[in-house]
Amino acid sequence: MSEEHRWKPDEYIASWEHSAGVISQFFPILVEHGNLKAGQKVLDLGCASGKWAIAFAMFGCDTVAIDYMPEMLDRVRLNFPVLHRALWIIEDDARTLNTMPDHMLDMIESEGLYEHFLDIKERKKMVINWFWKLNHTGVCVIMVPQNNDADDEVKFETQEDLVKELQTFNVFKRIFATTFTRKNGDEGVGIIMAICHKDKPQ
Repeated sequence: MSEEHRWKPDEYIASWEHSAGVISQFFPILVEHGNLKAGQKVLDLGCASGKWAIAFAMFGCDTVAIDYMPEMLDRVRLNFPVLHRALWIIEDDARTLNTMPDHMLDMIESEGLYEHFLDIKERKKMVINWFWKLNHTGVCVIMVPQNNDADDEVKFETQEDLVKELQTFNVFKRIFATTFTRKNGDEGVGIIMAICHKDKPQ
């Protein structure tokens, strides 16, 4: 993982409008292919600005936001001075999730986190750990940038590349993948989403 000084919390500005944009663009696919429902226990890994965590809370989920940088968690509170009270905001490491009991969560979501772990063995270990934090019908949503050109991040050119890697881990029973073009923020940036199911196909 990169050094902490790479991340600048003051650059992670967001508002409830950003969270509403997340709901309108991404949640239809999570409802259809990830069985997302109000009332579920959802974990936002590497929450950064907090826009995803707030989106889940606005949708009616029991939401936990985790980041390993306390300054980033403070950023969430600053971005959402009232709405952050609808969340559990916890300092923890995405690789271990020591604060999370096993078999508790309905959904784990991460955007822009997975590709920062350059060692595939570390990525596999992390995904296995996420698997055990989910209940028996739980879903893990992993999002990475498409065609990322950063030297210190793993590059996935297509959604098939991400699915192929996740399948080699032999962890999740089924994986649905799709690619979005971000509507808010960085226009034209592709986002690959893999929705990984712990249970077998119905």
